[in-house]
Amino acid sequence: MAKITVIVPVYNLYEYIDRCLTSIVNQSFSDLEIVLINDGSTDKSAKKCQEWATRDDRIIFVSKKNEGAGPARNLGIQVASAEFIAFCDPDDWYDERYIEIMLNKQQETDADIVACGRYRYDGTQNKVVGTVIPLAKDVKTDYWSHWEWKLINALWVKIYRKSLFIDYGIKMPAGHGEDTAIQYFIMTVANKVAVVEQPLYYHWFNRAGSSLNSVKAHTSCTVMYLTYGWELFKRASMFERYKKPLLLECYSIIANWYPKIKDDEVYTKNWLSGCAKAIKTYFDDIHIKDSGESSKRIIGYGALGQSAAYWLPLLVGSPLSPTDLWDINGGTGEVSKPDWNSISGDDCILCFPRGDIENELRLQFDGLNCLVLYSSEIARWHAYWMIACI
Repeated sequence: MAKITVIVPVYNLYEYIDRCLTSIVNQSFSDLEIVLINDGSTDKSAKKCQEWATRDDRIIFVSKKNEGAGPARNLGIQVASAEFIAFCDPDDWYDERYIEIMLNKQQETDADIVACGRYRYDGTQNKVVGTVIPLAKDVKTDYWSHWEWKLINALWVKIYRKSLFIDYGIKMPAGHGEDTAIQYFIMTVANKVAVVEQPLYYHWFNRAGSSLNSVKAHTSCTVMYLTYGWELFKRASMFERYKKPLLLECYSIIANWYPKIKDDEVYTKNWLSGCAKAIKTYFDDIHIKDSGESSKRIIGYGALGQSAAYWLPLLVGSPLSPTDLWDINGGTGEVSKPDWNSISGDDCILCFPRGDIENELRLQFDGLNCLVLYSSEIARWHAYWMIACI
């Protein structure tokens, strides 16, 4: 039996299959199995897959009706015979040592999941234009204990112990966001997660026709994949334990998509209403506003115009739009030394630290009777305020 099974869902990507499969069959680690799932392709993809299956006896070819990448991957997991499984999209490809390095890391750490970095491939320029390296450094045992452990939700930069899917009955839904739908749960039930701090996967991020390029296609499924994931936690009797971090992560997802669709006011209003309805159904007993709920002032403080450049446009015109701006660098007519005696318990400070100054500010704000949010938290809270107003 092979050590690892690579699952490749294929739908109408005939012209890219050769590059993808060449990178897999030529891996430095050869004791692998490849499951090709033709998801009802209408081009020559099925024929191409069959040709590869006749060439290499490690390849298993299965054809099914079109239902989307999630159900196709589910079938691949059922067919897989190896202890570990990996995923690759047919328009992407592996570094030649992807499997070897990932399995070596697994053996060193006995991890249930191993994640790595990725190359960002730009098809218009026909070259790699960047790399993404995971911030996590070591093996961990509790996914929610450290937010810096956050990893990309995509399945294709990870290998998994197959038993996680089987033992917990984890299946991906049809529709966009199937990765996100299961990732928080599977990362939570894994005993260990290990990280390879180098890029090993080539991801084509801007291919014409790719669903990843359709913002509305993804956002239209937000409620589906969020609630699907919450149900996994409920089914395992783990929802109450992880309720608050799941809610906060939900707001992070909403805050990530909101700037990309907010110009379409009608669509955005309907989308936020759908998210609000789902959130209030699952989390009606959680309140996280604290003293910021009835803020007299929303105060922006820190390196305004620097690290705040991204957040201020997000906040303008929203319930979290700053009413006062204090710049620690002074200049531009802003107050550089705020009067701390003027801060009340009804105020909310949005803090935009730059560099190593965050620790100094935390000490400076220590003891203030008001809500202080740092840049990593602000988008999440902004989403909360938007939902709360619906």
